[in-house]
Amino acid sequence: MARHRRRRRRGRRGLSAISALGAAGVVLWTVNLFNGPACAVPRADPQAERSLGFVVKPGSDEEWLAVQVLDHGGPLRSVEVRVDGRWRDLRRRADGYWVARDGAGDGPFAFRVTDVRAHRRTVDDLDLAPGEVQRTGVFLYGPARPSPAPTPAPAAADSQRVSC
Repeated sequence: MARHRRRRRRGRRGLSAISALGAAGVVLWTVNLFNGPACAVPRADPQAERSLGFVVKPGSDEEWLAVQVLDHGGPLRSVEVRVDGRWRDLRRRADGYWVARDGAGDGPFAFRVTDVRAHRRTVDDLDLAPGEVQRTGVFLYGPARPSPAPTPAPAAADSQRVSC
């Protein structure tokens, strides 16, 4: 029993460490467990505390590039790299890296990041070193905005609608 409690405490510490807004790779979701079927929806326009960051996977070279995008705030739809003036799609892997199997040359690099809600930002002139985080000064959702005014409670007909 004591062993089980210790494990639970460690788990809570671990979750609290990654739940802070701005933690690398954390996507914030709104979960609806009431008012109909349970569903989870990514938050619209989450504000990251840090600018987009890029990390090149060790082992990358001119012929094979794997890059991870940090602090984007929401789920990404695509990451592209500009090679010889043309945008090339990178493929997302299960480990969170986006890969150009044929490489992208030796840099400097330009990346275009697009989320599932079609927010898009381009970052130019990145000289990347494998394993190091390079901050860009570019935010996917722009500068932090003031909190919106509270919205009125939904009408009875709206409360029956499922939005997931």
